[in-house]
Amino acid sequence: QASQWFAARGEVREAVEHALKGGQPEVAASFLERFAEERLLQGQDLALILHWRSSLPESLLTSTPRLILLNAWALLLVGRLEEALACVDQLARFQPRADAARLADLYAQWQAIRGVAAYGAGQASEARAHLLEALSALPESAWAQSLLCRSVLTQIAIGEGQLEQAQQLSHEVLKQARLCGSAVFEALLELDHALLLEVRGEFARAEALLRRVLEQGDAQSLRQTPVHSRIMLRLGRLALRQGCIEPAASHLQAGLEDALAGGDPGAFHGYLGLAELATYRRDIPAAFAHLGEAERWMQRHRISDTLYRGVLLLASSRLWIYQGHHQRAREALTRVLGHRCETSVPPPNFPELFLRLQHLLLCLDMARGEDVREALQQLLEQAVGQGRQAFASELWSSYAEACSACADLPAANQARQTAQSLRQCLNYQGVWFAADELPLAAIGEMPAAADACLSCRELTVLRLIAQGLSNQEVAEQLFISLHTVKTHARRINGKLGVARRTQAVARAKALGVL
Repeated sequence: QASQWFAARGEVREAVEHALKGGQPEVAASFLERFAEERLLQGQDLALILHWRSSLPESLLTSTPRLILLNAWALLLVGRLEEALACVDQLARFQPRADAARLADLYAQWQAIRGVAAYGAGQASEARAHLLEALSALPESAWAQSLLCRSVLTQIAIGEGQLEQAQQLSHEVLKQARLCGSAVFEALLELDHALLLEVRGEFARAEALLRRVLEQGDAQSLRQTPVHSRIMLRLGRLALRQGCIEPAASHLQAGLEDALAGGDPGAFHGYLGLAELATYRRDIPAAFAHLGEAERWMQRHRISDTLYRGVLLLASSRLWIYQGHHQRAREALTRVLGHRCETSVPPPNFPELFLRLQHLLLCLDMARGEDVREALQQLLEQAVGQGRQAFASELWSSYAEACSACADLPAANQARQTAQSLRQCLNYQGVWFAADELPLAAIGEMPAAADACLSCRELTVLRLIAQGLSNQEVAEQLFISLHTVKTHARRINGKLGVARRTQAVARAKALGVL
């Protein structure tokens, strides 16, 4: 009786809950059909619907086309891609239909779900084909599905480096969201816009945009969805990029707690951000612990590994390199890139994954003494051509290292100056998973002679040597191998034109570095 009373008042959530408590799963399923799909696609009550799934038999969950779509979207939005596809394919049992309009609607929704899932699996061309087909057939009443499809197309364009196209798509879909009057969807789409700005290196603009969303949006509505925690986590990442450590820690912790409470797979980004923060503080064991928590969270919630595995291995590889485990890092990076094909697209929120994997492999090659200047130059041209300014600044730094290793000091000096100038212009101080970056102000104060010679890592090693630490103690302090320390020391001596470490310290002091 209570269930019927709530249903009559349009309170679907309470109606379903009371039907389940009353031992009436068929009634609960019938009321679940009334759940508005646009609420689900905004993330509202997503965790609750997944909970109801565990309380209802599979036969009821796939008993009508509407229930199939509702459950498929719910599974898709939490990253359980394979389960979502298996669910939506159950629509085939209800074909053909005499109602042509309804048949076209079901087919369009099937295409939309297949497209979003293909994007999550990294299949760009397949995803785009499904999404465009869906958009051509979705009725006006399916405005939420249409917005989601356009959002994914925007993310694909960002991942492929088509930033101008992404800008246009983002503008169009935001305009459509405003016409629909959905504040939550507008906030969700602004996250895409902020990602585009971040890729361009416009961190301050991205941060201002997201803060404006929080200040001007309906705070209560946002807090009922995963959007709020995702904005907080993105603000934390942007703060890290700008070297604002304490605000970054605050945003990341708040966003993570929010995501964990709502069962949102976005919690992965919280753990990843905390791992990066720990790396910045040179607490490598804590960084590994956060990455382990991230992996356990995704596995526990059965999230498809294409959404996070590559990013996790990239982050882990950076930490392994800090510890001197170069071969282990190389095997992980090669494995991830080996699964990539020409039409692969990076996972959501990590549009530079493949480029960073290639970059890190080249850095490992350079550490082995290989000349990687040409390969770095090609990667640099690609990054600059696509407008990825922040990443380009990192590549310029690596190119300077490569030129230095080949004794091409004029080219090294020019590349290093370009990197520093670009980073200063962008205020890019928190390089991705870097443990030994100096503040830009400190870099700017270095004399030109030292600037042309020593990398940030070499300066760190030299400072520890100047403190009287042995090579083994330096290795333990920086979590790198003894061999790596000796390599750095040999390069330092060569660049400073000295033969012994005591002479290197004296020379650096004369230049004003120490």
